[in-house]
Amino acid sequence: MMLPIDTHVLFVVLGLVVGALAGLLGIGGGIVVVPFLVYGLGWPEQVAHGTTLAMLMFPVGFLSAWQYHRRGEVRAKAAAIMFASFLPGGYLGGLLAQDISSTDLRRLFGAFALLVGFRMWRAPPT
Repeated sequence: MMLPIDTHVLFVVLGLVVGALAGLLGIGGGIVVVPFLVYGLGWPEQVAHGTTLAMLMFPVGFLSAWQYHRRGEVRAKAAAIMFASFLPGGYLGGLLAQDISSTDLRRLFGAFALLVGFRMWRAPPT
């Protein structure tokens, strides 16, 4: 599908903003990109999730983590163990997402985002 040139520019700006937020806040970016694609561009929930995952693999998974690693802020053994289980977990999640309606997937995503946000907001300072 060919996208208008202004949409490409929008994707570049979105990528810059999400990349900065990912590096700053340690987020995967999906919390920003998925709602933008669904509500801003009207994409189906599953398409927004799949596109977001494909977009985030390298830049968030490696480049952002490298900055933390350089400062000694990565626990490599823990990351390796989580990575190994993340692969089959991500695969299973992708399979499950195909059997859930876009509406239910959107609600699940929103509920998860609210729960995480609420817990972080109420957390005592560290």
